[in-house]
Amino acid sequence: MSEPHSPDSALHLARQLFPGTADNDPLDSLQIMELLAHLERNGIEPPSPVFITDMTISGVISAEK
Repeated sequence: MSEPHSPDSALHLARQLFPGTADNDPLDSLQIMELLAHLERNGIEPPSPVFITDMTISGVISAEK
């Protein structure tokens, strides 16, 4: 299992993946899955898709693991 990282690290990775997308801009389901995979590839435990209720970068990062 991945080590815990700060939300700031996860936000930084998300912003790299989606440059020009604000933290509160809506993401589609494909972008959400891409973000989850990107976090995991970079050693950050992604949240469970079941707990993602806010389809934004900040919503994904703050969702329960």
